[in-house]
Amino acid sequence: AAVDPQTGQAEAGSPDIASTDISSIRLASVLEQPVWLLAGQRFDAVSGTLLPPVTEDQARQIVNHRSSFAVKHAEWIETVAPDSEYRGGELPAWRLHLQDADDAVIYVGAHSGAIRAVRTTPWRWFDFLWMLHVMDYEERENFNHWLIQAMAILGLATVLSGLILFGWSQTSQWQRRRHRRATA
Repeated sequence: AAVDPQTGQAEAGSPDIASTDISSIRLASVLEQPVWLLAGQRFDAVSGTLLPPVTEDQARQIVNHRSSFAVKHAEWIETVAPDSEYRGGELPAWRLHLQDADDAVIYVGAHSGAIRAVRTTPWRWFDFLWMLHVMDYEERENFNHWLIQAMAILGLATVLSGLILFGWSQTSQWQRRRHRRATA
């Protein structure tokens, strides 16, 4: 989508940039080629043309550029389950499985060409323990739900009842000592 620098208007045949919501723009390098990342798309930084989605070969090159491990296989993903290890990431994307001891998987965004996530066995353990910690067994991100609130109220009630019992026991002991001194 080439833009005329004088008018700021898209050239004929280009997507309408004026109607694109630009919340961020970033200059990046994908496979040693300068690109603009704009509204979830890659544009050639020199010509301004919209680049097509990353191919499998390009995704493999991106991963090989950042990792010393070989890629076992790659899969194109367009949707993921809410409890997936790649929840909330850019879609569509390439899921590339590496040949290493940690069963690593790297996700490359098809439109941005960026590595969006790296998932290894230690990360999966952390994610599992995080799920237990925040008690969100579906999406593993929400720590402000009814179960956490119920546990917080139960914890507060336990502490308050302990303080009340402690105060009551101290008052009882003080009264017994006072009674013993008075009768002695």
